[in-house]
Amino acid sequence: MARSSGVAVEVSANLWNGNPENLTEALLPLFVSVKNLSGETLWISYADCAVVGDSGARYPALELNSMNRSVKGQRTAMSRDRAGDSNVTLRTVSIPLPTAEMREQAFPQGVVRNGGREEGFLYFDDATKVETRFSFGVVLRGEDREPRLVMMIPFVTGR
Repeated sequence: MARSSGVAVEVSANLWNGNPENLTEALLPLFVSVKNLSGETLWISYADCAVVGDSGARYPALELNSMNRSVKGQRTAMSRDRAGDSNVTLRTVSIPLPTAEMREQAFPQGVVRNGGREEGFLYFDDATKVETRFSFGVVLRGEDREPRLVMMIPFVTGR
């Protein structure tokens, strides 16, 4: 968690439990909560959110509408044999991202009014596959879109 000038930003990893269950095999979903008591309305855009590795590599938040990825999943298929008996089989399928649940749980890009709170998931390329330490960074802008605060929150991976 980071606090500055009346704004609190909290970021949590390992909270995704939606569809697809194995989302972390393809992406790094971070749950972000922003509480604004700064005295002014703030603006947050996906372009202003990133994971920055100790190597210096920057992993920007992925826009949902341009996410062109998939994960493997299991689907149940039912069929009947010639004797009329039911057969259930599991098939491996490709699940396109983002899923409807990812969209529903996404952080709402846009305005955080004074006294308000916004929260949801931001999705990133998985920095934990190449970085042992990284930080979540966000630029919070005023209504004029000029930067007001830059906040960084460090993480250490378990790899």
